[in-house]
Amino acid sequence: MFSDMVAVEVYRIAFYLLSFLCLQAAAAAKRAEELGFVDVAHFPDLPMPDILHGFQDQGISVVRELCETNKMTSEIRSVCILLLQIVEKSLYLEFCVSQVCGIRPVMGRIEDFSKEIKLLFAATTGHVFLEETVKSLKQITSYVYPGLLQTEGCL
Repeated sequence: MFSDMVAVEVYRIAFYLLSFLCLQAAAAAKRAEELGFVDVAHFPDLPMPDILHGFQDQGISVVRELCETNKMTSEIRSVCILLLQIVEKSLYLEFCVSQVCGIRPVMGRIEDFSKEIKLLFAATTGHVFLEETVKSLKQITSYVYPGLLQTEGCL
Protein backbone atom coordinates (compact mmCIF):
# COMPACT_ATOMS: atom_id res chain seq x y z
CA MET A 1 0.00 0.00 0.00
CA PHE A 2 2.88 2.34 0.83
CA SER A 3 4.52 1.64 -2.56
CA ASP A 4 1.26 2.46 -4.33
CA MET A 5 0.96 5.75 -2.44
CA VAL A 6 4.54 6.71 -3.30
CA ALA A 7 4.02 5.76 -6.95
CA VAL A 8 0.91 7.96 -7.18
CA GLU A 9 2.83 10.89 -5.69
CA VAL A 10 5.65 10.38 -8.20
CA TYR A 11 3.08 10.32 -11.02
CA ARG A 12 1.58 13.57 -9.70
CA ILE A 13 4.99 15.22 -9.69
CA ALA A 14 5.60 13.96 -13.24
CA PHE A 15 2.21 15.37 -14.26
CA TYR A 16 3.05 18.79 -12.80
CA LEU A 17 6.46 18.82 -14.50
CA LEU A 18 4.95 17.85 -17.85
CA SER A 19 2.23 20.48 -17.41
CA PHE A 20 4.88 23.13 -16.75
CA LEU A 21 6.87 22.03 -19.81
CA CYS A 22 3.70 22.13 -21.92
CA LEU A 23 3.06 25.72 -20.79
CA GLN A 24 6.62 26.67 -21.68
CA ALA A 25 6.38 24.96 -25.08
CA ALA A 26 3.06 26.69 -25.83
CA ALA A 27 4.56 30.09 -24.93
CA ALA A 28 7.60 29.37 -27.13
CA ALA A 29 5.36 28.33 -30.02
CA LYS A 30 3.34 31.54 -29.66
CA ARG A 31 6.56 33.56 -29.61
CA ALA A 32 7.76 31.71 -32.74
CA GLU A 33 4.48 32.51 -34.46
CA GLU A 34 4.85 36.20 -33.61
CA LEU A 35 8.52 36.32 -34.74
CA GLY A 36 7.98 34.16 -37.80
CA PHE A 37 10.75 31.74 -36.81
CA VAL A 38 11.70 29.45 -33.93
CA ASP A 39 14.16 31.15 -31.62
CA VAL A 40 16.01 28.06 -30.43
CA ALA A 41 18.01 30.10 -27.93
CA HIS A 42 14.79 30.91 -26.05
CA PHE A 43 13.04 27.59 -26.59
CA PRO A 44 12.60 25.55 -23.39
CA ASP A 45 14.67 22.46 -22.76
CA LEU A 46 12.34 19.57 -23.44
CA PRO A 47 12.88 15.91 -22.54
CA MET A 48 14.36 13.61 -25.13
CA PRO A 49 11.82 11.52 -27.08
CA ASP A 50 12.88 8.30 -25.34
CA ILE A 51 11.99 9.81 -21.95
CA LEU A 52 8.60 10.87 -23.29
CA HIS A 53 8.13 7.39 -24.77
CA GLY A 54 8.82 5.93 -21.32
CA PHE A 55 6.02 8.06 -19.83
CA GLN A 56 3.70 6.97 -22.62
CA ASP A 57 4.51 3.27 -22.36
CA GLN A 58 4.23 3.14 -18.59
CA GLY A 59 1.00 5.15 -18.47
CA ILE A 60 -0.62 3.04 -21.16
CA SER A 61 0.35 -0.28 -19.62
CA VAL A 62 -0.71 0.65 -16.07
CA VAL A 63 -4.07 2.07 -17.16
CA ARG A 64 -4.71 -0.94 -19.35
CA GLU A 65 -3.94 -3.29 -16.48
CA LEU A 66 -6.16 -1.34 -14.07
CA CYS A 67 -9.06 -1.24 -16.55
CA GLU A 68 -8.82 -4.96 -17.19
CA THR A 69 -9.04 -5.82 -13.47
CA ASN A 70 -12.49 -4.18 -13.26
CA LYS A 71 -11.95 -3.15 -9.61
CA MET A 72 -12.63 0.53 -10.13
CA THR A 73 -12.60 2.42 -6.87
CA SER A 74 -12.60 6.21 -6.91
CA GLU A 75 -8.85 6.18 -6.16
CA ILE A 76 -8.12 3.87 -9.09
CA ARG A 77 -10.28 6.01 -11.37
CA SER A 78 -8.34 9.14 -10.44
CA VAL A 79 -5.02 7.33 -11.03
CA CYS A 80 -6.22 6.19 -14.47
CA ILE A 81 -7.17 9.74 -15.41
CA LEU A 82 -3.85 11.07 -14.08
CA LEU A 83 -1.85 8.52 -16.07
CA LEU A 84 -3.77 9.18 -19.27
CA GLN A 85 -3.16 12.91 -18.80
CA ILE A 86 0.57 12.14 -18.42
CA VAL A 87 0.45 10.17 -21.68
CA GLU A 88 -1.38 13.05 -23.37
CA LYS A 89 1.09 15.68 -22.16
CA SER A 90 4.08 13.57 -23.15
CA LEU A 91 2.57 13.17 -26.63
CA TYR A 92 2.07 16.95 -26.81
CA LEU A 93 5.73 17.50 -25.91
CA GLU A 94 6.82 14.84 -28.41
CA PHE A 95 4.84 16.73 -31.04
CA CYS A 96 6.61 19.97 -30.07
CA VAL A 97 10.02 18.32 -30.24
CA SER A 98 9.24 16.79 -33.63
CA GLN A 99 7.98 20.10 -35.03
CA VAL A 100 10.87 22.22 -33.72
CA CYS A 101 13.73 19.77 -34.24
CA GLY A 102 12.35 17.90 -37.22
CA ILE A 103 12.67 14.56 -35.43
CA ARG A 104 10.28 12.00 -36.86
CA PRO A 105 9.24 8.83 -35.02
CA VAL A 106 11.22 5.74 -35.97
CA MET A 107 9.31 2.89 -37.58
CA GLY A 108 9.73 0.53 -34.62
CA ARG A 109 8.24 3.11 -32.26
CA ILE A 110 5.21 3.63 -34.47
CA GLU A 111 4.54 -0.12 -34.56
CA ASP A 112 4.97 -0.57 -30.79
CA PHE A 113 2.89 2.48 -29.95
CA SER A 114 0.20 1.44 -32.42
CA LYS A 115 -0.15 -1.96 -30.79
CA GLU A 116 -0.20 -0.58 -27.24
CA ILE A 117 -2.62 2.29 -27.91
CA LYS A 118 -5.02 -0.07 -29.63
CA LEU A 119 -4.98 -2.36 -26.57
CA LEU A 120 -5.48 0.67 -24.32
CA PHE A 121 -8.52 1.86 -26.24
CA ALA A 122 -9.99 -1.63 -26.11
CA ALA A 123 -9.40 -1.84 -22.34
CA THR A 124 -10.95 1.58 -21.66
CA THR A 125 -14.11 0.80 -23.63
CA GLY A 126 -17.06 0.79 -21.27
CA HIS A 127 -15.34 2.92 -18.63
CA VAL A 128 -17.46 6.06 -18.95
CA PHE A 129 -15.28 8.09 -16.59
CA LEU A 130 -12.41 7.86 -19.12
CA GLU A 131 -14.33 8.90 -22.25
CA GLU A 132 -13.27 12.58 -22.28
CA THR A 133 -9.65 11.79 -21.47
CA VAL A 134 -9.50 9.10 -24.15
CA LYS A 135 -11.07 11.47 -26.68
CA SER A 136 -8.39 14.07 -25.93
CA LEU A 137 -5.70 11.39 -26.12
CA LYS A 138 -6.94 10.32 -29.55
CA GLN A 139 -6.76 13.91 -30.75
CA ILE A 140 -3.11 14.45 -29.81
CA THR A 141 -2.21 10.97 -31.06
CA SER A 142 -3.59 11.91 -34.47
CA TYR A 143 -1.16 14.87 -34.56
CA VAL A 144 1.92 12.97 -33.42
CA TYR A 145 1.21 9.87 -35.53
CA PRO A 146 -0.94 11.08 -38.46
CA GLY A 147 -3.09 8.36 -39.97
CA LEU A 148 -2.33 5.84 -37.22
CA LEU A 149 -5.77 5.84 -35.63
CA GLN A 150 -7.54 5.60 -38.98
CA THR A 151 -5.48 2.60 -40.09
CA GLU A 152 -6.00 0.90 -36.72
CA GLY A 153 -9.75 1.59 -36.72
CA CYS A 154 -9.57 3.48 -33.41
CA LEU A 155 -11.50 6.57 -34.46
